[in-house]
Amino acid sequence: MTTKYARLYSSANGPSSPWRVTVGLEIHAQLATPGKLFSQAPNRFGGTINSDLEPFDVALPGSQPRLNKHAILLAVRAALAFGCNINRASTFDRKHYFYPDQPAGYQITQNYNALAHKGSFTLLERDGIEQSEQLTIGISQLQVEQDTARTTYHDSPPQSLVDLNRNGAPLIEIVTTPCIPSAKAAGAALRKIQSILRAVQASDANMEAGGMRCDVNVSVTTEQDRHLGPSRRVEIKNLASGRIVTDAVTAESARQIQVLESGGTVGKETRGYDVDKRVTFTMRTKESATDYRYMPEPDLRPVRLTDTFLDKCTANLPELPDARLDRLLAAPYHLTLKDAKVLQEDDARMAYYQGVLDVVGVAGNNAKTVCNWIVHELYGRQRVMSESGKTIHKVTTDQLGNLIKCV
Repeated sequence: MTTKYARLYSSANGPSSPWRVTVGLEIHAQLATPGKLFSQAPNRFGGTINSDLEPFDVALPGSQPRLNKHAILLAVRAALAFGCNINRASTFDRKHYFYPDQPAGYQITQNYNALAHKGSFTLLERDGIEQSEQLTIGISQLQVEQDTARTTYHDSPPQSLVDLNRNGAPLIEIVTTPCIPSAKAAGAALRKIQSILRAVQASDANMEAGGMRCDVNVSVTTEQDRHLGPSRRVEIKNLASGRIVTDAVTAESARQIQVLESGGTVGKETRGYDVDKRVTFTMRTKESATDYRYMPEPDLRPVRLTDTFLDKCTANLPELPDARLDRLLAAPYHLTLKDAKVLQEDDARMAYYQGVLDVVGVAGNNAKTVCNWIVHELYGRQRVMSESGKTIHKVTTDQLGNLIKCV
């Protein structure tokens, strides 16, 4: 992004700026099920190209979808973690479009009666937003749908290659309300959603492996017209990290400001983001809902959920990231924010810490001491050994705990 663009964005949302940036996120996260959403083919990353397939995955005539109930369970866990209202009878629909990555000519999704809606989550200053007050991000909808195939493009010779292994993988799409006020908050919101999905074990949310993808909708309006809502919405597709989301929103906001200040208009379109050049580029005009010709999926019954099932899911939800972080910052732990974040980001790491603390005891300053040993001494040495190619031997919680007691 040019210096001029950076200057344009940095002035937006400032107290004296006439411009206000509004961002919404659309996040696709693969559910952590061993099988696909509507077939029993494996759901995995890195398999042999076009090998993890059953007849339904390649749209062979006569093949029928069979719903993976485990995917619904994980989707419900995610929806409950965001405090969503759960639809007791959600339905599936066909979304029609013709791309090489969808052999059926339609995607099975949830348009008319999605699994969940009206949830929210909170961003705090410790999440990386610029303000000291908390920011509540609304979730308008959470729906279950099938993933598409993976397409790769080659220049020599010019060709597009399609790997159907990913086609039919179970997804949830999480759509936030257009209420995110800055590029930095957009990146923080993506990271927060990622941490919540991992905490409830609904998804590994591994963006590097394509386990989670993010599209952003960016709109720039004047402060005077902000009450009218986003009117010049531009979608940026397939952003692969919180940092890239922040950079893409920054670049696109600046572009829109430049267009508007020069007397132009910003149309609805779909754009991509060039990470190296740090600019957005046109991909296609934005489709409307009419273009997709939604219709109810005739081969799938409604997903009916009982109150007993939902109560059980709620009771079995694990500790969420904010609650865990609050616990580590308070008595008797009193950890620093940096160390607490390192522990709470990984369930196995947190369990190991608790196991060592059970051996040592929580009295006095032991909680901090154990954390220092694990985060700085043990993991630090293991990282150095791994980088040098040395064998890493497992240190049990009893071994480390007894060692700390001897010091």
